Amino acid sequence: MVLPLGEWLRGVLHERPTKHYLLESNEEQLKTKIKHEVSCMSAKNYWLAFGIGVSAGAAIALLYAPQTGSKTRRQLRKGVEGAGDYLEDAGDYLKAQAEHFANEAQKAVKRSREQVETAVDKAGDAVSSAVKSVQSLV
Repeated sequence: MVLPLGEWLRGVLHERPTKHYLLESNEEQLKTKIKHEVSCMSAKNYWLAFGIGVSAGAAIALLYAPQTGSKTRRQLRKGVEGAGDYLEDAGDYLKAQAEHFANEAQKAVKRSREQVETAVDKAGDAVSSAVKSVQSLV
């Protein structure tokens, strides 16, 4: 039953409950009660619903599977073997790269050491010639 706007407004302004207000109140109480009952679902019911959902999902997956189980297992096995080979190749590559960089680092250290020794020798020679020049002047 729909109340005319004027009657509803008079009921609200004079704080007299109208039929519409009472219907809303009962409706809100019912919604609150339903929310409470849903939120109080027991763990048993939760797991039961979860199990039914998993079973239904598995059944649908089997019905719509594009190939047989043995073919799928064979593909998975090949994929795992391929992944193992890939990881082995990647490990070998990384090992080779590490050895290459280690050799390059050793070469760079050797070159640096030689350059430092050459610079020290030149500095020593320069100091010796400077000492001789000073001694000749004195």
